[in-house]
Amino acid sequence: MLSAAQADLPTMLLMILVTSGAMAFAVLFVARCRPRAGDGLSWWGGALLLNTLAFIVFGGVRVPDRLWLLVPGNLLLSGSMAAALHSLALYRSVIVGGALIWGPMLVIGGLTWCFLDSPVWRVPSVDLVVAAQSMAVAWVVIRPSPSVPAVPLERGRFLLVAGMVLLTGLYMFRIAAVLSGNTRVVDLVTPDLSQTISYMMGLIGILFSTLGFVLMHKERSEYLYRRLAFQDALTGVPNRRAVMDSLAQVVAHGGRAREPLSVMMIDIDFFKRINDAHGHRVGDLVLTEIAQRLRRRLRAQDILGRYGGEEFLAAFPDTDIEGVRGLAEELRGDFERNPVRVPNLSIPITLSVGVHSRIPSVGRNVVEEMVLAADRALYAAKDGGRNRVCVDGVIASAKGSGEAAVA
Repeated sequence: MLSAAQADLPTMLLMILVTSGAMAFAVLFVARCRPRAGDGLSWWGGALLLNTLAFIVFGGVRVPDRLWLLVPGNLLLSGSMAAALHSLALYRSVIVGGALIWGPMLVIGGLTWCFLDSPVWRVPSVDLVVAAQSMAVAWVVIRPSPSVPAVPLERGRFLLVAGMVLLTGLYMFRIAAVLSGNTRVVDLVTPDLSQTISYMMGLIGILFSTLGFVLMHKERSEYLYRRLAFQDALTGVPNRRAVMDSLAQVVAHGGRAREPLSVMMIDIDFFKRINDAHGHRVGDLVLTEIAQRLRRRLRAQDILGRYGGEEFLAAFPDTDIEGVRGLAEELRGDFERNPVRVPNLSIPITLSVGVHSRIPSVGRNVVEEMVLAADRALYAAKDGGRNRVCVDGVIASAKGSGEAAVA
């Protein structure tokens, strides 16, 4: 078991200074090189720098006539927590009042000055405020934020929270030690087991929280890059690559389960006229609104993606030809009756829809075959006069009557 005699506290203090200072330099360097500003990384580097300066100042509190150094030291320590809180608020786009962020510094400065000669009062009161600051940082990390993407796993977030909980435990441990009569925990360099435990908890807490914050940035970047690779940047629905991958999965499942699968190709009639008449900006807004309206009409298990240009591809697992025919007519009729509304404009829209349905077989090229069949049905609907639904070679007119057609 580790004893007080085995712990070289000045060396441990130096380790905290070097570790915190090195991480501050590394984080600030990375933040300066990043093209994106406002993600809180610079503020986190500043928090580490303030923490380093705080322990440098604390190292000078060796004799009674230097107790006044506790005031700037505690201010720097509280400022480190405040900068960390501001950093996380920026990163997670959470609004935290300035009084909550910076107010504790004034409280700690006043408490330190009032109880400068009384460690029994100074340590519990100051450490309680710093512990509250660290828990506020953890709260901002845990708190849901609707304005930022939900990143799967978020291992970095849990690591950061673990670091903050450890730092909170450190300050609560110091409070308990002082209240139980162990004032040696106040002296940073006098060998004592309680001070050794404090140093170890502090060092691990700083490492966990910093590594967690850096990992959060890495996980978010990877998530955004993956989303950009599989999401249509304009409409927000999956792009062609993503929708084809998803379709391959439901085809494989339908083949194994012997369940019907329906595929729908949707084309906006005369979309070029919208661009010519109102400009590409309005055309983009129309595409986005149509994509969102389509997505709202689909079930959670259904698939929708932008196939290209003004065409959308949808797939409906466990849906037979009768079910998809009715849905296609509902979609076509809904857009015919309800124009697309964009700022200051109401634009009439009609859709041509091609539908193919089958129980997919297990084999190669099934996905391509089904998409090609739906695409042929779409062109049959367009050749038949547009604003039509064609289901495997049969065209339903805008009023719902059927005509034979070649798909």
